Amino acid sequence: MTSSTEADRSCFCTTNAVSVPTDNGDAAGFIRKGYDTPDLRHFISRIWKELPQSAEKILKDSRSTTAAICNGPASQQFFVKRYNNRGLIHTLGTFAKTPRPFKAFKAAERLSALNLPCPLHIAAFALRRGGFIRSAFLMTVPLDNLIDTLELHAMVSESGESKSEFFNCICRYLKTMHDGGLSHGDLKLSNIYARKDGDRLSYGVWDLDAAECHPASLNSEQRGLELARVAASYVEIGERRGQTYSLEKLCLEILDSYASAQNPDFDFMLHCAEKFIRKTKDKNERDKRRNQTR
Repeated sequence: MTSSTEADRSCFCTTNAVSVPTDNGDAAGFIRKGYDTPDLRHFISRIWKELPQSAEKILKDSRSTTAAICNGPASQQFFVKRYNNRGLIHTLGTFAKTPRPFKAFKAAERLSALNLPCPLHIAAFALRRGGFIRSAFLMTVPLDNLIDTLELHAMVSESGESKSEFFNCICRYLKTMHDGGLSHGDLKLSNIYARKDGDRLSYGVWDLDAAECHPASLNSEQRGLELARVAASYVEIGERRGQTYSLEKLCLEILDSYASAQNPDFDFMLHCAEKFIRKTKDKNERDKRRNQTR
């Protein structure tokens, strides 16, 4: 019988990464070719254990994940993300599942093959105990000239022309991605990054932990779920900024920009978007109550 760790080592096949042997038999990992050096391997082994103490800049430190910018060999900076163990119930759900950093690395390779921008993924590792994932690690090249999500929303919503240009650009990206058999799985506005490129903006997607590579192009329902998340997050962030939008009208605008032979059903997309907004609001309320009791 093939162990989960052996399956991890064989599940990720790409000409752009090499499987890396580790001192721990329960760990499996990959490093992008051209980056694999003894110094980088040592850096990964150290930083995996020492986050967030060894970080140059901490971006997030929660029960589920720790994310930071760290100085690697030769002072090269990397974005590193450690997936923390969230307790027994979460651990039990990881048995025989593909580690999230492996899914992210594979999705980034699919985006690259489709000539779609995303951060360059450098390394992915996972540690198992008895078949259960105990910890995992992802490393990418950090991006510069980024625009904060709230600032991006303000820029996009400045005029009807700005909003149309944004959704036309994003929907072209997503249509290519979906036609290429890739679903993001958590396609909210904060997972669409924007960079200043001269006097224009360029876009891409990141946070590919929930992405899935499919053998064929996505069906209309899968596309509808992805577009619904984008619409819901745009409305939810607008409400945080004191703005209100017609979700129904926004869904129609997005479908018009997406314009695919596999266009999702409008009613299905609207229903999913409404559901996502309710879930987001419920989560925000829970987080608020939790913070108040601390």
